[in-house]
Amino acid sequence: ETGSGSTGSAEPVDPDPLLVPWAREALADPRVRLSVTAATDGSAADVDPLTHSAVVLAADRARAAAALIGPVAANRLTLSTATAPGQRRALVTLAFSGDTQRKPR
Repeated sequence: ETGSGSTGSAEPVDPDPLLVPWAREALADPRVRLSVTAATDGSAADVDPLTHSAVVLAADRARAAAALIGPVAANRLTLSTATAPGQRRALVTLAFSGDTQRKPR
């Protein structure tokens, strides 16, 4: 979960302590990619305090969640934004991209 109170915040609130070890273990496999989708709750208050933009705040939330994980190669990380009524969050998922090398036939 990210942000709390009456104004929008990208600061992670009580992040899952298993997030970082889970992500690092998953990334040990070169076929794995991470996706971070962060959302604003759709309320007028859940916006970036400087730009008053929900999209900018959601992007900041995605970046903050990715920063918790640490360095990840650009081709292995996707950041996305969304609006999820009632949910101020960042969700990290993994995708399997298949074998990185094809075997000759």
